Amino acid sequence: MKFCFRPHKHLTKFLLFFIATGICNNTYGQLGIVASNVVPRGDMGRLFNKANTVGLYYGQNEAYDAIKIRVGFLYTNLSVRKDTVPVYQVNSSNSNPLIVPGYLAEYRFYMLYFYTDVSLRLWRYNNFSLYAGIGLDAGTSHNEFNSGYEHVSNDTVSNNYNIAGLRINSSIEYRVNAQLDIFAESTFNSLSTTDKSNKLSHYTFGIGLGYHIKKRDE
Repeated sequence: MKFCFRPHKHLTKFLLFFIATGICNNTYGQLGIVASNVVPRGDMGRLFNKANTVGLYYGQNEAYDAIKIRVGFLYTNLSVRKDTVPVYQVNSSNSNPLIVPGYLAEYRFYMLYFYTDVSLRLWRYNNFSLYAGIGLDAGTSHNEFNSGYEHVSNDTVSNNYNIAGLRINSSIEYRVNAQLDIFAESTFNSLSTTDKSNKLSHYTFGIGLGYHIKKRDE
């Protein structure tokens, strides 16, 4: 079993510090919630279904909302497409290699990661704004599965991994009033385990609400 990074011990403290600093410095901090659909890609896409999730963030808008800075987190628990996936291994213990059929039954997988991103406003019309940005993800993943090969072995495996990667986001936002925004956003998260053994890339498509702690100028 690999060492499991505990992001809440460090990044949650940073998130709380960021919120407190924003309030104390009299800035226009924003608390937000995002309901998203997670769409696995690559190896994840072949094994796991889409999943719904909810994330929270704290942000600050600068330069009259032209720049948005956010720190937040997302948790997702993915279910497998099939209960059992056929696999094989090559047994080369003798002079005649033997292909041994087997199975992989993965029954639990989750990711918890924190993110920070910076977005720039590309377009504005009345109360509508279009943003695009880039950021970083870091956190942990956990999977458990049964694996077995005919006449060879039958094991239950549990793994914890540190994960990290880049995120690219875009969003369209509508300003309801001086304190409330609603928005739709999409992100691409190019995540992998820090030992490079697994790629965990995925899209998220979501809608959210942002509440400004202080009223902005109308």
